[in-house]
Amino acid sequence: TILAQIQLSPNPFSNQLKINFPVEFGKTAQVKIVNMAGTVHFKKSSIIDGELIELSNLNGGNYILHLNSNDNMNVKSIKISKIY
Repeated sequence: TILAQIQLSPNPFSNQLKINFPVEFGKTAQVKIVNMAGTVHFKKSSIIDGELIELSNLNGGNYILHLNSNDNMNVKSIKISKIY
């Protein structure tokens, strides 16, 4: 399926996270990273396949990355971990 083709690397990460998604997901996507309490720590309205996102400002720990296609037809949530 389309959602199974989404890849994040590396995970766990230290400063940057690369997001890959298939063209069927959309040309761009929206990304949001929240902590386990639901507080938003990062949000970007438009990323492209293969884009590196800078997350060095996050504290170490576990987060949830929400990736939405811009037409909101596809949504994927993935647990990510930042190395302390």
